[in-house]
Amino acid sequence: DWMPRVAHLLAHGDTAPFSPFDRVAQFALYAGRSMSELLDVFAHARAGSLARLAALRLTDADLARRGRHPEFGEVTLGQLLATWVAHDLDHLVQIARVMGKQYGEAVGPWTERCFGWLFSASSLATPVRPTVNRPLPTPAWSTLIMTFVAGRGRTGWRT
Repeated sequence: DWMPRVAHLLAHGDTAPFSPFDRVAQFALYAGRSMSELLDVFAHARAGSLARLAALRLTDADLARRGRHPEFGEVTLGQLLATWVAHDLDHLVQIARVMGKQYGEAVGPWTERCFGWLFSASSLATPVRPTVNRPLPTPAWSTLIMTFVAGRGRTGWRT
């Protein structure tokens, strides 16, 4: 959904809202596939998205361009791309929590003192939200986007 919305915003600005996104369609599309297969699909899709994103050679002026979200109204391309980054980081937090849960008993007495955030029921039910809401400096956008969205291929997430 990210790159189609990037393309839509660049092509139409705020004259036409983004198409609605079906948040559950992928469940039926990918049902029954193995984790390995899903990771391969993700890696291929991510590589294609990043290649298309890099080919756009976005400028600060491009990041300030405005589009229209069907629910939120006016948004900038920079906000859309930052949301992509935050979305991916949210998934990394979810993955870390799931992976960390397997060590709940193994860490013994350190569970609550050192890892209470990881093992508490409330940490799994409550999403992490930033306490400060301020924009990043404009020059940081490209570094932030390419660092977190691009990742480093398969390194780390399959080990």
